[in-house]
Amino acid sequence: MTNFAEHQITLDADAITGRGHTLNPFIVVEDAAGFIAFAEEVFGACEVAEARTPTPTGALIHAELRIGDSLVLLADAQEGWRTHPGLLTAGALGVPNCVW
Repeated sequence: MTNFAEHQITLDADAITGRGHTLNPFIVVEDAAGFIAFAEEVFGACEVAEARTPTPTGALIHAELRIGDSLVLLADAQEGWRTHPGLLTAGALGVPNCVW
C-alpha cells in the first residue's frame, strides 16, 4: 500500500470532470486498474481517460468509469483509504455470481 503522506499529490483542474449525477459513488479497491479492466469487460464500462490520476508509484488516486448514464469514481487503497469488503458483491452490482 502506498503511503501518500510522503508525496504531495494534487489533481489538476482538468482532472476533475464535473460530470455525472447528483450522487456518484466513490469506491476504494485493491488494484483499481484491474477493476477498471474488469468493469470494461463485464459491464461495458468506459474509462474517462482524462480523469485517471496516478501517483509516481503508479497507484491510482482517482479514476472514473462511465457505466450507462452513471459515473463511478474509484481509487487504489492506501493508508487512510480502506477497502470495504462486500461493497462490490453480486447483490450490489446486480449481476448473479459476480464478486470483484
